[in-house]
Amino acid sequence: MSTPAANLSAYPRTHPARCTRYRFRYSECDSCATACPHEALALDEEGFELSQERCRNCGLCAGACPTGALQAENLPWRDWLELSRAGNRLTIACAPSDREAPAIAPCLGALDPVTFAALLARGTQVELLGHDHCADCAHGTAGAEALAQVLDAVTLLRAAAPGVRWGEVTLADAAPNAVKAQPQRRQFFRRLFGRGIDQLQHPVQDQAPVPARAIRAAAPFLPSRRELLQALLVNGAGEDAALPAHPALPAGVPVIDPAACTACETCGRVCPTGALVAGETATAWVLRLNPPRCVGCGVCVESCHRGALRLAETVTAAAAVRNLHVVPRRRCERCGRLYVTTDAGDGCPVCDDDNDSFSAIFG
Repeated sequence: MSTPAANLSAYPRTHPARCTRYRFRYSECDSCATACPHEALALDEEGFELSQERCRNCGLCAGACPTGALQAENLPWRDWLELSRAGNRLTIACAPSDREAPAIAPCLGALDPVTFAALLARGTQVELLGHDHCADCAHGTAGAEALAQVLDAVTLLRAAAPGVRWGEVTLADAAPNAVKAQPQRRQFFRRLFGRGIDQLQHPVQDQAPVPARAIRAAAPFLPSRRELLQALLVNGAGEDAALPAHPALPAGVPVIDPAACTACETCGRVCPTGALVAGETATAWVLRLNPPRCVGCGVCVESCHRGALRLAETVTAAAAVRNLHVVPRRRCERCGRLYVTTDAGDGCPVCDDDNDSFSAIFG
């Protein structure tokens, strides 16, 4: 039995409004471009542009995007799930190797580790063919590096969900060190630490706030693989499940330094999934975190001009919405208005504006 005809030449489906570069003009995310071995993606302040002339349909860019701005159209996971029901086995071969198998992938490195893990969680025994072809592949070492990330991420998921009866992964005809490439970590550490590890040691506290024009509004979107990841963790170990943050897994946990936060709300406005939401109650300004919606893209960390946010090194399955930071509202002794400030020495912004205007006019 073979997979229904998959269009291996299909270009990735693009969703520009989900891109962190679209949401935040100053974002330096380059995950997709770094993953692409054919320089088919051009990045700018509007997001990205895919060159169909350069694209070789490997799908590696889609696998690297945590927000789902790019989606591989040539990885028919649903069809593969159906195939695996026969004997609880599935063999997947990469197309460039010309190996024959019921399931053909454009590149083994393009396999999504979360969906892959869901297949294994059903007890399916999976065999991978063609990984020893990477050295001669048109996709170069990029596919081998991506496959190394995929297998590493699957290993972490298996360890984090011991209650699951996992199937095994076999690398058929594995050559020595066939999948030993080191994953690309540069973008991952940028997601964890935003402006750099040096800023953690010497924080910059006087940068100007992010201008409003740098942020674009768009409807929040949650990739289905983030929901699937949450289900795998909860089913395998409950909400106490935890695993190390990993560049191939769409998950993260923002951590805040309350002393550095100015309640500017930029992080909530740039978040593409709605994991962070800022707002006011009758008594306070509140920044809320919905953990299962965080994909670890790190744009909140990038956009914080005070360096108040970072991503934790461990991801948990805790699902409860919680307050990440709360700033009490103050009442102005002069005009009686309620206002929010993180500095006890700051006055009411309306009264301060009135004073500034009065001084400008009358000196």
